Amino acid sequence: MFKRILDFTSLSSDTIPVFRYYLERHTELDGEHHGPMAHQLLESLSSGNVEVEREIIQQAETSILQRIEFWDGVLKALP
Repeated sequence: MFKRILDFTSLSSDTIPVFRYYLERHTELDGEHHGPMAHQLLESLSSGNVEVEREIIQQAETSILQRIEFWDGVLKALP
């Protein structure tokens, strides 16, 4: 998500250095840490219960859709 914002906009380090750093850092964290941590958390919370796992995944999907809506708004607001 953050990588797409960087790839499809003309955000430069000169224009908005702090926001550009924020997006670059989140891109790194998503790939290196957040994915594996999310799997561990899912396994820990569900304890092998398929119904609980399904509910967690459903809530995660809702959250992702809301984040997409938010970041689409941010993208539209950018020059």
